[in-house]
Amino acid sequence: MEETKGKCIGIVREQKNKWERRVAITPKEVKVLVEQGIKVVVQPSTIRCFTQKEFEDAGAIISEDLSEAQLIVGVKEIPLDKLYPGKTHMFFSHTIKAQDYNMPLLDKMLEDKIRLIDYECIKDKGQRLVAFGRYAGIAGVVDFMRGIGEYLLERRYQSFFVNVASTYMYVDLEDIKESITKVGKNIASKGLPPEFAPYVFAVSGAGRVGSGACEILELLPHEYVDPDDLDSVPKDDNTKVYITVLKEKDLAEKIEPNGEEFDLQHYYDNPSEYKPKFKKYYDQISFLVNCQYWDAKYVRNIYEKDLCEAIGTKFMGFTDISADYEGSIEVTREFSNIEDPFNLYCRKTQKLKSRISDYEDGDILYHCVDHLPAEMPIESSCTFGENLLPFLPELLKLDSDTKFEDIEGVSDIMKNSIICYNGALTKNYKYIDQLRKLNELQKKEDEEIKEMKRESKGLKRSISFTSLCISGHIFDTKFFNDTLDILESADTSFRVMNLTCGQREDEESSATLQIFSHDILKLNNALEKLHEAAESLPVKITKNYDNAD
Repeated sequence: MEETKGKCIGIVREQKNKWERRVAITPKEVKVLVEQGIKVVVQPSTIRCFTQKEFEDAGAIISEDLSEAQLIVGVKEIPLDKLYPGKTHMFFSHTIKAQDYNMPLLDKMLEDKIRLIDYECIKDKGQRLVAFGRYAGIAGVVDFMRGIGEYLLERRYQSFFVNVASTYMYVDLEDIKESITKVGKNIASKGLPPEFAPYVFAVSGAGRVGSGACEILELLPHEYVDPDDLDSVPKDDNTKVYITVLKEKDLAEKIEPNGEEFDLQHYYDNPSEYKPKFKKYYDQISFLVNCQYWDAKYVRNIYEKDLCEAIGTKFMGFTDISADYEGSIEVTREFSNIEDPFNLYCRKTQKLKSRISDYEDGDILYHCVDHLPAEMPIESSCTFGENLLPFLPELLKLDSDTKFEDIEGVSDIMKNSIICYNGALTKNYKYIDQLRKLNELQKKEDEEIKEMKRESKGLKRSISFTSLCISGHIFDTKFFNDTLDILESADTSFRVMNLTCGQREDEESSATLQIFSHDILKLNNALEKLHEAAESLPVKITKNYDNAD
């Protein structure tokens, strides 16, 4: 109590978009903090999911001015002119991959000597401790059911999925569950369109997001099926849905099988020895609910080439709840918004259509919204705040006078989540500077690749191409920078397609590179130099599966 007496936490008003009604600290947590002697000041807001009176009743003070606070807390990015110099700020910053659109925000925080803590980086043994995952799974499946109803209706088939509304239209989770249960009763008694039976939902990923997704699917009359038994599902059963959970062993297999059972650790350690096996499911599943964590060194679930070749199969669409750009679903290149969430992916043109009403034969339902938990602001805020509460008092010990290495009374978990501290990037996040260099270089490279393709088309010159994954300690060894220098000096062009950054000394990073050249000798020379540079370092270079025909 003595350590927190006289301390103050400020809760900012969310301003990113109209849907951001969540809070990181609810009135319930405010009451606990006030009882510990911590003052809580809350900026007024007419959009927040909790009323100002609820915060006041819990002991908070409503005020526009948060200058008294040592810790400023929000959910999404805070506008540059609303930052408080010299203070500790905590929110989802979207800066750890050097996202170009948020580099002005990072620069401003460095300039103002702000201490930035990002919720995404609060981890223990690689697992995030403060997250909205379950609610992303719930909202994703509810919305997807609505989309399925509209998709089937556009194809002139009535289904009870048209009675499902968007998640934000329900009062709370109880209301959602009542509605989906009613839909399920109608499915059980009257059935879904028999033309598409059986209705098989594949869920990839078994974490919190996947659990949330299954929580909703289980409200329908359902039966779980092992992925290996999908062919045994009755073809005429339209009075229930079938759920199959796809794990790594169901999504990847040895390129050269040796008769041994799938070894998960071996797959993690040697991903280049594996190939994808999702293609086999196009004739067995109706929809994919993608909840899977994905890293660039692993095989994808959906490759664009395979998807386009699967016209005429059972597969009708996906919801990509993980929302990784060109991640485990290669065609995920656009994110929708909550009020207009559905697209069609046209396999004939390999392009998205903005309206379901534009359906043509072979088009599949495409759903990818990257802020789904915002549709359930109360429930997601309550869980988030409950998980965050234990860490708040220790963060009040951070100040402008103490060097980072001299911080006391703050757990390693929280120290490891500090991106910048009093004007400098912390050790775990210095790699951001390397990524920023890459971003500038990438703009130039993109133009060179476009020019190369124009020349190739006009002069009938061939382009040599390869795809590699580099993984390991690619930033702290400076191998990533060396890679860029080697590719530049070899007169090749390249793109970085996927990037995963480890935020701890014991965590690896990985990147997928596409490398182009008009001259195969130059390309091979660059690859040889890359392998030579990697020989004595804790890094791996592997040929990416994307090279395969």
